[in-house]
Amino acid sequence: MPEGKKMKVYTVAQVNAYVKGMLDAEPFLQRIVVRGEISNYSRNGSSGHAYFTLKGEDGTTIAVTMFNSNVNRVGFELQNGLAIFILGNISLYEPSGKFQIIAQKIAPQENIEGKLNAAYEALKAKLAEEGLFDFECKKEIPKHPKTIGIVTSKTGAVIHDIETTAHRRNPYVQLILYPCKVQGEGAAKTIIKGIEYFDKMGVDTIIIGRGGGSIEELWAFNEESLARAIFACKTPIISSVGHEVHNTISDYVADKRAATPTAAAELSVPDVMTDINRVRMSQRQMQTSMQAKLSAKEAIFLKVRSAFMLKSPERKTHDQMQKLDNIRDRLNQAFANKFAGVSNRFDTAREEMLLAMNNQFRLKKHRFEVLQAKMAGLDPTKNFVEGMGHIAKRGKDGEIGEAVRSVNDIAPGDSLLLVLHDGTVDADVKQINKKKLS
Repeated sequence: MPEGKKMKVYTVAQVNAYVKGMLDAEPFLQRIVVRGEISNYSRNGSSGHAYFTLKGEDGTTIAVTMFNSNVNRVGFELQNGLAIFILGNISLYEPSGKFQIIAQKIAPQENIEGKLNAAYEALKAKLAEEGLFDFECKKEIPKHPKTIGIVTSKTGAVIHDIETTAHRRNPYVQLILYPCKVQGEGAAKTIIKGIEYFDKMGVDTIIIGRGGGSIEELWAFNEESLARAIFACKTPIISSVGHEVHNTISDYVADKRAATPTAAAELSVPDVMTDINRVRMSQRQMQTSMQAKLSAKEAIFLKVRSAFMLKSPERKTHDQMQKLDNIRDRLNQAFANKFAGVSNRFDTAREEMLLAMNNQFRLKKHRFEVLQAKMAGLDPTKNFVEGMGHIAKRGKDGEIGEAVRSVNDIAPGDSLLLVLHDGTVDADVKQINKKKLS
């Protein structure tokens, strides 16, 4: 027991009850026909029920129970070694957990097979004479169906095989299942109902079928009522019953016969995905080829254009204009360099001239100052007015008039400008005293 994990514990009775429920609910195991040989046969003295083992050709065995009421209807003596067919249900006897067949009918193998084969051949000849098998009556299977109706058991491999194959070939086709019985009593009626249901719905194609089995297991597809329903159906029908070796009346009447459910799906559903992939591959190849051709043409075009441009007048004009631009740029650069040299020489000459002029001005100024000093030393009034340089009258508008050389040149109220050696003085005349200097 795994540690740390709590697990639910069941009783033996619960397990047996669960298994019995599963077996009783499985449609395939109800009203099933099994063939084999009787061994270990016995019959209860009080109840009258029969118990024996059904042994297969390979030695495998299964327990069989047949209740008294059914034993009494067998019509022949059951004994060890007798080869028989059993019609019954697979179940489990809960008290002992015994797996068994609850037999409903029993018939000798020779009798059942002989009767069924004779009935099969008689019906086949009858329907063939009526024209139900004629090729000109066959309807063409649609090449591009949108909806397909499938009449078969909802369990088993048939529906799985059809769906898998159809979706692989064309996932856009809609598949609709009409679940029905495919063997045993009443199976043919449910198949007919499925055909009529899809014929009224207006699907594109109908598929009927089941897996392989004995002639008894396939007998529903050999019944006359089903054959006539197939022939009367307006919708094309594909029959897929049993395997390659099996041929049923339904196969002959149907518009198309498929050996297996996979073959039925292939007949009814076109392989669109293969076509799509083939188209996509062709498209890629075309694109690659076109791209290669375009690249080659483009290379030729560029080569021709390049050669044309080298020889064209426009190209030559462009070349001459480019050369002219280069010459103009070089001249501009040379002129700029020349101008820069002349400008530098001009600036140098101007600075030298200004320096010479400044030196000359300073020299002249110095000489003027020396002469001025000499003249100041010769001024006759210097001893009388120490430091005075100049006296002048001012007019009413402030203009400077002539120099004053005598008191007679001025009168009270006049404005005077006195120029000294270190500045000027504005003065107004209030009084004049005429006196002689001693």
